[in-house]
Amino acid sequence: MTKRNKKILFSFIVCSLLIALAWIFYCNFIITSRTISPNKKYEVSYNCFSKIVTIKNLNDNVKTYIVYGEDPVFLWSPDSKLLAVTYNTKNGNRWTQVAALEKSTSMSVPSKSQIQDLYNETRTSDKSNDNASITVEEWLDRSHALVKFSWPSDTQEKIISGWFVFECPSGTIEDFHIAQ
Repeated sequence: MTKRNKKILFSFIVCSLLIALAWIFYCNFIITSRTISPNKKYEVSYNCFSKIVTIKNLNDNVKTYIVYGEDPVFLWSPDSKLLAVTYNTKNGNRWTQVAALEKSTSMSVPSKSQIQDLYNETRTSDKSNDNASITVEEWLDRSHALVKFSWPSDTQEKIISGWFVFECPSGTIEDFHIAQ
């Protein structure tokens, strides 16, 4: 083997190692969450640097992007047509988006201010959503999700909390309950 060929081989090996290390870094540190739907039709992943959730249809490679919060938790509906994505906010609260995968649309689970407008017993003087935690806890069937909520009362001595059934895709609240 000539000296020139040795240099080419060495360069090729170094480049291959750098590409392999970059791929390992990408898979282990940038994509921090990845899951496949129960029907094996969709893959969802989260990029921790860009804060982008990517939903990919594995049949046709079409991708949908949702840009929102940090450290998402994914919860598939039993038929894999809906995906609840719960995010942490910078101040430690949690909220949820629901993606309707076949329609490539998404909807927010009702916010604190929307819940307070509907139910007097949940009202506080603070209408901001900054201190609320509203999350999909489980899918009850293919279109109904159990949602839990909580936020501080005006006195800060009590937490206003409860649960309701969220009907997707109409976005209606059913069976509302306040914790006692």
